[in-house]
Amino acid sequence: MSPIKKVINPGYKWREDAEKLGVSHRELEVFTLLAEGHKNKEIAQILGIQYQSVKNYLYSLSKKLKAKNMIQATVILLFSNMIKIVG
Repeated sequence: MSPIKKVINPGYKWREDAEKLGVSHRELEVFTLLAEGHKNKEIAQILGIQYQSVKNYLYSLSKKLKAKNMIQATVILLFSNMIKIVG
């Protein structure tokens, strides 16, 4: 079984929707890496940021989306076309 690949729409394609939701591209990058199965420390290394920054981005994203958890955040982002699943 091949892994599911998640894609973040380029900024120009989601700018208006992102502004409505109040999310940033970096928050989406961190979220996508998490969804791919990376741990917070790995995400920090991949993006060249601090471990605490990863946690802050995820916390900020969930608050902005008014999501109770990352599963709910995933659903919100999928239905708002901020992320998509390609197989």
